[in-house]
Amino acid sequence: MAKVKPETEKSKLELLAPDDIKGLRIKLEAFQKQINQSPTKVKTHKNQGFKYVPIDNVKKQLAKNFFGLTQVKNFRWERIGNEIVGAIELWYVHPTTNQWMMQEGAAALIIRQREKTKLSDFMNEKLKNALVLDFPHLKAECVKNAAMEIGDLFGGNLRRDYQEEYTGFYKDEVKAPDLTKEQKEWWDEATFDLLAYEDSDELREKQSMFLEQAKEIKLPPFYMKQLETMIQETFDKLNRSKK
Repeated sequence: MAKVKPETEKSKLELLAPDDIKGLRIKLEAFQKQINQSPTKVKTHKNQGFKYVPIDNVKKQLAKNFFGLTQVKNFRWERIGNEIVGAIELWYVHPTTNQWMMQEGAAALIIRQREKTKLSDFMNEKLKNALVLDFPHLKAECVKNAAMEIGDLFGGNLRRDYQEEYTGFYKDEVKAPDLTKEQKEWWDEATFDLLAYEDSDELREKQSMFLEQAKEIKLPPFYMKQLETMIQETFDKLNRSKK
C-alpha cells in the first residue's frame, strides 16, 4: 500500500465539499485504470525464463504518468554471504491529488563469481570489479520492484499465474474517448505545462490560450471539461500557496 508524505498539504478529499468527492473519485479511478494497463514493453529473461519490464521502460513510464515528479530515496543495502540485498523508497506526486506518495521496493542479487565457487571461498573467487555492474543492477531492481507495486503498467502482474483485471467501482461513468495523434500530443504537453505554473496571474493570462487551442484541435467535450477542471484546480492550488 502506498504511503502518503505526512508533511504534504491537505488532500483534495479533505478540501472538497461532499458533493464534489464523487467527481474526484472518478478521476482517481480513471488514473488507476491508466496505470493498470498491460506494460508497453515486456522481455523474457534469457536464463531464468521469467517476464519483466526493462528498467529504461519503467523509468520512462514513471516520468510520463507522473509528469517527471518522481524521486528515489533512502537506498539501503548489505551483503549476506555471496549476495547483496537492498531496499529503496520510490516517491511520486499523484497527478490527481497532488500528494507525494511512496512505494518501497526490495531486491537481492548474487555477486558474480567464478563458476562452482564454494560459499566459503567466495571472497577469493569473486570476479574482479563485479560490483561495478552488480551494485547499480541491485538499485535498478529495487526501483523496478517498487514501481510494480504502483500498477500493472510497470510489470505488477507479470509473474503471477492469475491476473485480476482492474475494473474499478464507477464502471459506467469513466468514458474517455479516443484522441487523434495531434490531440494526444497537445493534451500531454498542455497538462505538463499546467503543472509548471507558479504564479496565478501568469496562468490567468494564458487561460484563454489553452481553451482556444483546445477548440482549434477539436478536443472532445470529455477532455475539455477535464482541462477546465485542471485549470481551476491549478488556480486554487496557487492561490492557497500565497496565503
